Amino acid sequence: MKDVMIDIETPGKKYGCGVLSIGAAYFDRQGNIGDKFYACMGLNGFSVGSTDPDTLEWWSQQALQAKIDLISGQESPILVAGNLQKFIKPGSLVWGNGSVFDITILEGWFEMLGREVPWSFRNVRDVRTVVDLLDIPKEDMVFEGTAHNALDDALHQIKYLTKAMKVFYESKGF
Repeated sequence: MKDVMIDIETPGKKYGCGVLSIGAAYFDRQGNIGDKFYACMGLNGFSVGSTDPDTLEWWSQQALQAKIDLISGQESPILVAGNLQKFIKPGSLVWGNGSVFDITILEGWFEMLGREVPWSFRNVRDVRTVVDLLDIPKEDMVFEGTAHNALDDALHQIKYLTKAMKVFYESKGF
């Protein structure tokens, strides 16, 4: 499998903000799931990058389980960065939900930590664009797990991305 979906939870919305948790999963375009990665830095995540008051307010309004998941982690950002570098295989196609959020923020985070980004800029993919172009109502997909848990969100994104791909291929007679 060469496609990997990445989702992050952050205390901000822009390049340079901190990263609190990271979820990633390899998948094939039929929707099969491969290796998974999850790391939660909890409060340690605030040590690298900026925060945004609006995002912190948004977090205060989220479900209790999402907040517990987010602050329960204690991993070191530098160790998480190294583990994610090891998880991402050379040549992987990295998918994020939006062209300027997950992947872009992680690239800035790696830079702030003085670590190499483990993917090529040529291999960045965007879920929202595919789903929008194929007019797939992601709201119709049943969410499994905890919303705003980075790994559960990544797995959900795989579900609706691969549904979009199936609809496209079926429309072309494949």
